[in-house]
Amino acid sequence: MLPFTKAAASALPYLLALFIVAAGCASTEAPETNAGNRPTAAGFVPVEPDRTCPSPAPEWDCLTPYPSNFHRMAGEGGQPQMVLPKTGVPVTTEGERVDLISPRGLAGTSIMPQLIVHIPGGIDDDPLVFHEEDTALSLKAESSPTLLIDADTGEAVPHFAEIDPVPDKVAHRALVLRPLAPLQWAHRYVVVLHGLKHADGKPVSRSQTFERIITGAAKTGTLGKQAAYYAAHILPVTDDAGVAREAITLAWDFTTSPAKPARGRVKAMADDALSKVAAKSVGAVAITSTKTKPNKEAAYWIKGTVTVPAYVDAEKHPSFHVSTTATGTFTLPFRLLVTKAAETTLKAGGTPPVVIMGHGFFGEADELNSGGYRRIAQAAGAVALGIDWWGLSKSDASSVVVALVGKLAPVAALVDRLEQGLVNVVTLAALTRQKAAPNTLTGLTLPGTDIHILQPSAHLGYFGCSLGHILGASAVALSPDIERAAIQVGGAGFGLIMSRSMPFGGLQGVLGGRFSDHGQTLLAVNQLAELLAPIDPISWGKETVTRTSGATRPVLIHAGIADTSVPYLSAEVHARALGLPLLTPSSQTVWGLSEQPAGKSANGLVQIDYGVPDPTVLAIAPKKANKVHNGIRGLAPVIAQVGAFLRGETVPAACSGACDPE
Repeated sequence: MLPFTKAAASALPYLLALFIVAAGCASTEAPETNAGNRPTAAGFVPVEPDRTCPSPAPEWDCLTPYPSNFHRMAGEGGQPQMVLPKTGVPVTTEGERVDLISPRGLAGTSIMPQLIVHIPGGIDDDPLVFHEEDTALSLKAESSPTLLIDADTGEAVPHFAEIDPVPDKVAHRALVLRPLAPLQWAHRYVVVLHGLKHADGKPVSRSQTFERIITGAAKTGTLGKQAAYYAAHILPVTDDAGVAREAITLAWDFTTSPAKPARGRVKAMADDALSKVAAKSVGAVAITSTKTKPNKEAAYWIKGTVTVPAYVDAEKHPSFHVSTTATGTFTLPFRLLVTKAAETTLKAGGTPPVVIMGHGFFGEADELNSGGYRRIAQAAGAVALGIDWWGLSKSDASSVVVALVGKLAPVAALVDRLEQGLVNVVTLAALTRQKAAPNTLTGLTLPGTDIHILQPSAHLGYFGCSLGHILGASAVALSPDIERAAIQVGGAGFGLIMSRSMPFGGLQGVLGGRFSDHGQTLLAVNQLAELLAPIDPISWGKETVTRTSGATRPVLIHAGIADTSVPYLSAEVHARALGLPLLTPSSQTVWGLSEQPAGKSANGLVQIDYGVPDPTVLAIAPKKANKVHNGIRGLAPVIAQVGAFLRGETVPAACSGACDPE
């Protein structure tokens, strides 16, 4: 970890360069009108009024297990609200108490929470079901000492468990459970740890408080009420799962947020933006430069600006949410790439597809003119269009890192800017559907002609890699206009991604310098991942593959095994959330995915296997990039598959066997 102060400050230029290089491509859920918004039947866990240390095992830790219903209470109007305890939250070496959760008024957890618990003395991790093992083992008490159970249905949730490998001291190594599929909205879940042992083989003893709760020895006061809560709402679930009560080391429950409060703000913003496009109050375009034949794939490279509705208070970072109704407009730079194939089609009187493209982590829209993007656009015979991803674009990088070495509370507002970034893309997509008019996107013509470049009747697709995959999937879900999406080398579940990502590892390195041990850093990062739920693609599974019209939206994912920037594991999770098949031949099977031959499927997950060691097996951010993340977008079979897909075809069988660089 970087020591804070001057050392961290001096490292900022290096870290910014690292992020940009590492970036490369530089649901299951309940219906909102039915179970997705029903209240949990269990009510709230009884805790002490001052909430100093609300925990089933306060002798172990006040904040963990986290998330927990011990940290959920009735807020304004009796609505559920997550409130962290007064004791146990991370505290920086400068004394800042880091609670990013309580001020946001969250109704529950995300549907991909990372479950953390500190167990004094550490545990033997050999019996834990790891992600390299058969995922089905995590579903049964006889094969897994950790269980994650939907209390509403009794179904076990696939997950893996691991010990945080970063801290040198055993006492600082947390046990982390990571779901391998999205949870349901507005459901209560029970976590049970049973039969745990220390490294020396001795059983882990229950905390004194938990012993009194689970045995019912506590009869009065708050502990007595907690014992009654466990007897009514937790122990019946663990009994049904086949866990003997005397074997339970620790058990607790937590509740996921209903879908609407978790995602409603950005959805309302997107809907408002669409109304502004329909009213023609946004979308004014000005061209700033045009280059003719800048490279072998491009006929024209056009730069300009376009107006979009404003929902935050400033164009520059930091910017804070103001309203879900536009308060004005912003003027954004955009990039337009007219491929030579598209030019030929246009001049012949045809209609080339339009593809909105998304860039990588701390990247920029100018990446559209880089080799991989150009070749894919040319293969699709498309006109490509893009803007910067607000929040994690190149222009945001220095401000984000500086914020991490300053006061951390304002970092929570990063989601405000990212939501505006998603809505910018939704607006851009809608503007391509407008009837042609002067000074609009669809009014642009090929230089020296009256041929319109962006035709409203054109097939509209999306392509993005890395961050363009992650954020792009959420933007696609919010857009009624994008018909299909090809996404690469990304994934879903920010908490899972952050645990094994080289770019996010750099950010954690800066953040880690703020705390005395990695256990505190882990809890701070986990809070940030929870805040990002509204823009996390794991929250938008159904909407990503289903348009608002009800039509199916095909999605194609290319993911590289051993990717150092975004762990391949998160791409499997995303594919599982979207219900995609694994396209075969493949180098590995994927638990929970059906298999379909490439060439006979409209969508799916395609594995790319470079045959290199995977540096993301453990929850340690890789320190050195390999060729996987940046290499995939340049592979000829991948380019051919994406090109055909964006033209509206089924995914061709471009590889002679399992896809690899050869």
